[in-house]
Amino acid sequence: MLFDIGNTNISYFCNGKYSTISTSLFVSHENVTKFFVENNVKTVVFASVVPVVSNVLVESAKELKINYREITIDDVPIQINIKNKNQLGIDRAINACVALKKFGNNVIVVDFGTALTFDIVYNGIYEGGMIFPGLVMAMHNLHTKTAKLPDVKITEYITGIGKNTVEAILYGACVGYQGVLKETLLFIANFYNTEFRIIFTGGSGKLFCKLIENAIFEENLILDFLQSCKVD
Repeated sequence: MLFDIGNTNISYFCNGKYSTISTSLFVSHENVTKFFVENNVKTVVFASVVPVVSNVLVESAKELKINYREITIDDVPIQINIKNKNQLGIDRAINACVALKKFGNNVIVVDFGTALTFDIVYNGIYEGGMIFPGLVMAMHNLHTKTAKLPDVKITEYITGIGKNTVEAILYGACVGYQGVLKETLLFIANFYNTEFRIIFTGGSGKLFCKLIENAIFEENLILDFLQSCKVD
């Protein structure tokens, strides 16, 4: 079984299909062990940005005598040009590596996860990127940090002038993140004086991908990579 463990959700590949589960459920050793047993898991390969979940996963695998492998930065075959590669999230490294292999030497991966990340591959080398608050996190914080604003879910890209609170939040999020996307991608292209292939992935990426000319949406870059990783 393959696991892409993110801060909010876990994407996994089991019995020939992709699924997701809340990351919070895998903080419990009991839940993970039950999940492994119910799904008759024999091997586990995972990439994680949540150490506490990684530890629980390993503990459960050992208890059930399941072979496992955690993918680290050293397992990702891409040249990395940043100050300390060990600070780079494994999700960002894998996204860049897969995009490089599939789409060429100059590519930007835009990942709509808990954070909105832009990862840059220039001349075949990972050069770093930018991190913004993710759309879902921003919307949820708008609700939890205020007294009256509702928790609005973005299920489609739609714009206008809000005539009530929900519309104002919805349109503000859509127009605001459209601006973030376009201006950030333009800045990167100008910074390197290069035309990049643009790859969207994760969360709301499919909704916003259509705003960028010739952008491509890829659902499971990380799980695609994990399928090539063997357990010793």
